[in-house]
Amino acid sequence: MKNIVSSWIDSNLTNRDIFLIEGGERYSYIETIDSIKKFAGLLTSRGIQSEDRIVLLLRNSFSFVYCYFGSIYTGATIVPLSIQSDPDRVNQVLKETKADLLIVEDRFIDKFEFDKERTVGLSEIQSGLCSQKTLGTPNFPRNGYASIMFTSGSTGQAKGVLVSHTNIQTNTDDIVKSLKIRSKDRAHLVLPLSYCFGTSILHSIFSVGASIVIDNRFMFPQKTLDLMNQHNSTIFAGVPSHYLSILNNTSAAKMTFPSLRLLQQAGGALSPEKVEDLKRIFCDSDFAVMYGQTEATARITILPPNMLKHKIGSVGKALDSVQLFVIDEDGHSIGPNNVGEICAKGRSICDHYLIDGKIKERESSFLKTGDLGYIDKDGFLFITGRKSQFIKLAGVRTSLFDLENLYQGFDQADGYYLEIIPDQLKGEAIKLYLLSNKDASYNEPLAKDAWDYYQRNLKIDLRPKIIEVINKKPLNDRGKVDFKLLKKSG
Repeated sequence: MKNIVSSWIDSNLTNRDIFLIEGGERYSYIETIDSIKKFAGLLTSRGIQSEDRIVLLLRNSFSFVYCYFGSIYTGATIVPLSIQSDPDRVNQVLKETKADLLIVEDRFIDKFEFDKERTVGLSEIQSGLCSQKTLGTPNFPRNGYASIMFTSGSTGQAKGVLVSHTNIQTNTDDIVKSLKIRSKDRAHLVLPLSYCFGTSILHSIFSVGASIVIDNRFMFPQKTLDLMNQHNSTIFAGVPSHYLSILNNTSAAKMTFPSLRLLQQAGGALSPEKVEDLKRIFCDSDFAVMYGQTEATARITILPPNMLKHKIGSVGKALDSVQLFVIDEDGHSIGPNNVGEICAKGRSICDHYLIDGKIKERESSFLKTGDLGYIDKDGFLFITGRKSQFIKLAGVRTSLFDLENLYQGFDQADGYYLEIIPDQLKGEAIKLYLLSNKDASYNEPLAKDAWDYYQRNLKIDLRPKIIEVINKKPLNDRGKVDFKLLKKSG
């Protein structure tokens, strides 16, 4: 197996096209490759060796990209973290990974409990590149690892997943083939590059010689849409909170997007109604619904856009390299249309975790996702919920996943989150959080409108017991609702 970054560089050596756009700056493939190799040389001059671990704490930027790729080029293992990470979390990761180097934005340089000799600020790197010689020969680590990607930990403890060069190459090839990504494409990136969905966009674009626009301003979604048109972006990728914000806080319905050919959605469920709303707005663009996990490098399934109408509600079929199946409570594989735990195996599925500073192999020979669902007779996967997220309503075991889809029928909110709470009469009930971008003065009328909607449209047993409106979105860097932050907000 060859170093993945070296392989992608070799395929782009003569590419003089633009690779990356950030603000008013444009960086060609030639400039990018030169920066990657110079950064790799800089690491080597500091004593970094193959299999060393480098923690990267930078915002989405050209600097992030050459540091990320340059680390992998040297044979080191890169550990990207969100710049939203609190110091305690970063300190924990530094200790758990036994990091050999920490690369940070200058403003963070004194915030962490780490050896100052092994902490490098971004400005030092940028100045060092000017006189640095390139690293000519890439290294392939004996352990095969390219990165450690941490799960979101939105409802529990985040886990470090060891991702190999083989995992990344396989998943990237699958994604490129499934979505027909070509060198003429231009992806508009709002997802953080510390998130496997974000890095999968970067990998697929770099591997085919396409281009990418870095946009760190999605808190103003209208500006993002305007910028997409300005740069003639052909691909946009987001999680449900991105798409809900576009539906509720932009003039997308009055716009046209002549260059946009593909929308990608993963990282959680959008109700079929919301997907149909988006298709009406982006009527000339394909819409690809996907499913994945950090342990799967990025993605497990893709619903081909031409099947969206016929298989609405599905997350698609397994990628070429993935074997997908469903098991019952006894661990036996079950047939079509039977609900069980979703499982996957293949060359893009990671085999090891970093737990308490030690590498531990996955307990089973395949990935148990913790999600429930079924595969229909045509091989399409439908997700019905999480193993741990069910509630008994009127004696009927009901998935929070199904309830959330019902609650999304009220279309005035910017996000939805369900919590199971105790109930003296029923045992359990639902508290519904509605996320709103509007001023707090709108909270009371928004909650009233929601009550009225659910009373008109839902059976009494399916209605939430409590509705609370949250103004500051308790989202993690991946755009997913963070349950711990949500509890603090409430």
